[in-house]
Amino acid sequence: MEFDSLARGHPIVSFEEEASLAMTPTRNCNGALVDLLERVLDKGVIINADLIISLAGIPLVGVQLRAALAGMETMLEWGLMRDWDRKLRSEESGTHARKMAALLRGETILFKMIGACFDESGLYRTWRYGHLYVTDQRMMLIQGEVENVLFQSPLVDIEEIVFVGEADGEDLREDDLQVTIRGGLNVRLRTADPHGMLAALERRAEAVGI
Repeated sequence: MEFDSLARGHPIVSFEEEASLAMTPTRNCNGALVDLLERVLDKGVIINADLIISLAGIPLVGVQLRAALAGMETMLEWGLMRDWDRKLRSEESGTHARKMAALLRGETILFKMIGACFDESGLYRTWRYGHLYVTDQRMMLIQGEVENVLFQSPLVDIEEIVFVGEADGEDLREDDLQVTIRGGLNVRLRTADPHGMLAALERRAEAVGI
């Protein structure tokens, strides 16, 4: 009786049918694509093609293609693109050094994110984007190189930061921020993680007992 009750709830499959189902071929396109990509990046692929397009037996267009596709480590092992690699690394190192030079001696970055400030100084009012930094001493927005500082203020001069919300006729979002600086200056800021920025400021304020 127990066997009959179990059989009614679960169809019985013979050993031969289980073996047949187990041996049924399946197609995993994702696995094949990942394997192909890994192979290309690790070992590389050389493309060597000559193509002539003709019309009525008359050659019109000729294509001669010589290309190598691989991960950068493989390219360097082949002796390819070494000059470009050194140049890019050198430029990035120089850019990083210049940005670090903008920090004061002993200054520590607490928060960094793509951000923007609302510029009302010119003919057109617009958002100007750069990298928004919160350090243990300042808040600043740098666009490109360190020479173009869009906004900066010592943390001790920041009196209030509030969410602006939507306003009629303004290009504002609910999570945009208005920073009030000592002296009555108001600066509107935008960042992808406003709560993270505020949390960094709160942690710093607690650390110095503000």
